[in-house]
Amino acid sequence: MVYTPLGPKPLGALRLGDAVLGSSGLPKEVIGVEDYSQLPVCELVFRDGSSTKCATTHLWTLHHPNKGWRIITAQQIMSWGATYRSQWALPLPQVSQFSPRPVPIDPWFLGVLLGDGSLHHKANGYEVATPAGYLGRFGAREDAREAALQSLEAHYGNDLIAESSNLLRSLASLGLRCVDHKTKFIPDEYKYNSEIVRKKVLCGIVDTDGHVTKRGVIVIEITSQRLAKDICEVARSLGATASIHAYSARREEWSNSYKVHIHHPDPASLVWLPRKRERAVPHNYYGRNVRDVRFVGFMDCRCISIATDDNLYLTDDFIPTHNSTKSGKTWGCIVWLTEQAMKGRRGMNYWWIAPIYAQAKIAFRRLKDALPSSVFSSNEGENTITLANGAVIWFKGSDNADSLFGEDVHACVVDEASRVKEDAWNAIRTTITATEAPVRLIGNVWGRQNWFYRMARRAEAGESNMAYHRIIAADAVAAGIINEAEVEDARRQLPETVFRELYLAEASDAGGNPFGLSAIRACVTTMSPDEPIVWGWDLAKSVDWTVGIGLDVHRQVCRLERFQMPWQETINRIHLLTGRTRALVDSTGVGDPILEALQRMGGVYQGFKFTSPSKQQLIEGLAVAIQRGEVGFPDGPIVLELEGYEYVYTQVGVRYEAVAGMHDDCVCALALAVHHHIGRGIKRAPKPIKRRVSRVLGGSAFGL
Repeated sequence: MVYTPLGPKPLGALRLGDAVLGSSGLPKEVIGVEDYSQLPVCELVFRDGSSTKCATTHLWTLHHPNKGWRIITAQQIMSWGATYRSQWALPLPQVSQFSPRPVPIDPWFLGVLLGDGSLHHKANGYEVATPAGYLGRFGAREDAREAALQSLEAHYGNDLIAESSNLLRSLASLGLRCVDHKTKFIPDEYKYNSEIVRKKVLCGIVDTDGHVTKRGVIVIEITSQRLAKDICEVARSLGATASIHAYSARREEWSNSYKVHIHHPDPASLVWLPRKRERAVPHNYYGRNVRDVRFVGFMDCRCISIATDDNLYLTDDFIPTHNSTKSGKTWGCIVWLTEQAMKGRRGMNYWWIAPIYAQAKIAFRRLKDALPSSVFSSNEGENTITLANGAVIWFKGSDNADSLFGEDVHACVVDEASRVKEDAWNAIRTTITATEAPVRLIGNVWGRQNWFYRMARRAEAGESNMAYHRIIAADAVAAGIINEAEVEDARRQLPETVFRELYLAEASDAGGNPFGLSAIRACVTTMSPDEPIVWGWDLAKSVDWTVGIGLDVHRQVCRLERFQMPWQETINRIHLLTGRTRALVDSTGVGDPILEALQRMGGVYQGFKFTSPSKQQLIEGLAVAIQRGEVGFPDGPIVLELEGYEYVYTQVGVRYEAVAGMHDDCVCALALAVHHHIGRGIKRAPKPIKRRVSRVLGGSAFGL
C-alpha cells in the first residue's frame, strides 16, 4: 500500500500523474512507473513492528550513527549481521497531509467513546453515549469535565441534549453503534483526515485509556486488536513511532489485551487532559531501526518515481521508502560509466548521452541518489557529477548536436541509441578519436533505417574492437526475471511488429511503425459506395481536425469527413452526418459536453476517453486489423497518417503517437470506428473482391 492524500492505495493501482505522500507528508506527483515480473522479493521488518515487502534490488535511505546517511539496496541489508543491521534506521517520518473532510462526530469525543468502554447496546457506556450524558461520567474530575465541555460545545453548540439522537445515527453510519470492547476501531473518515482531526481522536483515546510515563512515552491499554492497529497508524501518520505489545488480560473473558507504546518528539501535542499533559515532556526520539530482513520468494513488482527532492514516498505503516530500483541495462551502464570515471583524474570528462535532456536527467538522478554524499558533488544546472578524484560525469541530451563537439571524452554511454540522431553520433565519434575512449550503445530495436541498427550489424559481424549483445524475452525467462506466460500474453495482445522488436529484438522494415508499411499498402482500396453501419469521430483539439470515418458491413471506409469548425457547428455537422447510425465519439476533455449534446439530439452515440492505456488498446486493435487485412481504406490522408505513425518504447510501456509535425486525427477516427465495429459484435461480411494481404513481421528490442 502507498499513502495518497485520500488514504492508502495499492501500488499496482497507481498511474502517472497520481499524487502520493512524500516523506515530508506532502502530496507529490508520480512521474514514472516501471513494472517487473517475478523479481526476488524480501520483507523488511523494523523495530516497532512495521514491515513492508520490496525487490531485493530496491533502494533504501538509512542512517547510521557513525556512517551518516546512505542509499543501500535491500540485498545489501540482507547480507549484514543482525547486530550491525540493527544500527541502521529509517528517516524520521513527518506529519502526513491527508485531504480534510467533514466528520459527523466531534473527533475528540469519538476518541473518548472508543477509549472508555463499549459501544454495545447492553453496556452501561451505551446508555450515556451522548454529548450531554457523557459529561456526568467524569464526576469530580473538573479538568476532564472542562476539556470535554469545551470540545463538545465547539462541535455541537450549546444545546448538547438535542444532538443525542443525531449522535446515535452518526455512530450507526460509522459502523460503531453496536461494537463491543474487542471489536472497536477508528473509522477511515477519521484515520485519513486533516492533522487536527487525527490528533483529536488520539487525544480522546489517550485521555481515557492512556497514560504517560516519566520518560514521556504514551501508553494505551485496550482489548481490541483492530483498534490497537488503528491507533498505531494514526500515531505514525502524525510523525510518531508506535508499537503493539500483546499480553494476557486481567479478566479471563477479555482474552488478550494490547499495549500501544507511542514515541513522539512532542508528546504533549497528543494529550489534552492537563494532569496527563504535565508528564508529556519531550524525550529522546526513538527511530525505526531495521530488525530483520528475510527472503520471501519471487513476485511481480512495480517501481514508481516521485517528483521529490529526497526521492522518498510513504508505503506500508508510513515507512519512507526510495522511489527507484537498480535494474536493467540502464543501471548496468550507469555503474560501468562510474567505474570508468573512478579510474580517471581531475579534468577528465565522461558522458552519458540520451535522446533528450529530460531522459538524461533520469540517469543523473539515479546515480546521484546511489552514491554516498561524501564521494561526489553535483551541479543541478549542468547535470554533472564530480567525483572525489576530480573526474566529471556529464549527462547530456543529443537534440542539439552542435553542443557535443570540441570536448575530450574518456568514456561514453549512448542511451536509447536508436532514437539518437545520426548527426549527434557523428559529433560524439569525433570527441573520442583522440582519447580512444570506450563507448557503450544501448537501446531497443526501432526499425532498420538508423545508424544504431547499422552499428549493431557491424558489431554482430565481428568487426574488430566491437562487441554485440542481444537480449530477448527468452533470456529473461531463462534467468527467472519474467514469466513465460506473460510473454505469450504480450504476443497475443501486441501488434506483431511491436512484439517482434520489443521482445525478440528483430528489427522491422517499418521503422517503428506499429501497423507495418506493407500491410498498410495492402489495405488500400477505393472508397466504398455502401452506407456506413458505424462511425468513429475524433474531435478537434487546438489546431487539429475533427475527423469522422464511417465503415460499411465489410469494414471498408465508406465515408471520410474532415473539417475545422466552432463547437456548435461541429455538433450540428456530426449529428447531420451520423443520423441514427451507431457512433463512437472521442469524449476526452472538451469532448465530454459535446457527447452529451449529441446524445440529447438523439442518435446512438457512445463516448471513448483517451488515456495512455485506452489509446494503446485502441491502436493495437487497429494494428491487428490492418496486419490481418480486415479493414480497407482509400489512399490519401488516412494512408499518409498511418504511414507517419510510430510507437515509442518508454519505461512505463509502449506509447503511440504521430511523428513530429503530423496529425493523427484520421488514425484515431479509424481506430474508433474499427473498435466500435468489432465491439458491437458486427460480423464482417465477405469482401466483394479478393486481394492479397502481406504480413509485416516487425518487432521491437527487449534490449540491445
